[in-house]
Amino acid sequence: MTNANVSAFAKFDAANKRFGAWITKVVGTMYCAYFFALMVLPGYFDLHTFKDYAQYTSTSFLQLILLSIIMVGQQVLNEASENRMNEAVKSIMEQFKMNQEEIAELRTMHQIQNDLIIEIHTMHTDILGKVTDIHSSVQIQQDGKS
Repeated sequence: MTNANVSAFAKFDAANKRFGAWITKVVGTMYCAYFFALMVLPGYFDLHTFKDYAQYTSTSFLQLILLSIIMVGQQVLNEASENRMNEAVKSIMEQFKMNQEEIAELRTMHQIQNDLIIEIHTMHTDILGKVTDIHSSVQIQQDGKS
């Protein structure tokens, strides 16, 4: 296939998809179900036996009308599913934001703890130095008395 053939095929395929989407939108409405019902109803007056009614109902009436009704139902279910998904995403994003805030708060607390540990360590070192000085002067005094 040449590029021109591929391009023509791609255009034809795109046109088919647009036409299919349009037909789906038109047939998937309750208006279309009502239209099909009005088209099929006059045929009931020409029927004479129960078998004729059953066959006509199953082949013409139900297939045409239920097709549109089922498509409408699918649309409603898809919209409900999409709404649930959007709510779930919204909830997840809110939880993510709260988690980010908690992480920032924990980091702040961690930094405060680190600062306090350094301060305590410094104080401990100072106290230890003073205790050592006191111990040394007591030792010197004891050595001087002996």
